Amino acid sequence: LQQEINETEEQLSAVRQQLDASKLAQEQERQARLKAEAENDELLQRLRQAQSREKETAAVLAQRRQRAKGERSAERRQLLMRLADARQRAAVAGGAGTGGRARA
Repeated sequence: LQQEINETEEQLSAVRQQLDASKLAQEQERQARLKAEAENDELLQRLRQAQSREKETAAVLAQRRQRAKGERSAERRQLLMRLADARQRAAVAGGAGTGGRARA
């Protein structure tokens, strides 16, 4: 009977060791999963920040394009006015030489 008790205790000890090893493996898996989730959360946060910066950059570029377009339009209007002015002066100067008549 004592031998049976000793064998049972050895088996019980072996089962406890397996259980402890299993618990340790589960804990290691849980820790690895938590670490992976934390890394994933950090990457998602960095992605959101990058997307936000991208939107801000796009908005700034759109404003700059609009401003440049407005500046080009203003410059074009100014050049057209100067051209019309120069043509008018040329017409007046040409007309003065022909007795007040504009040249054809």
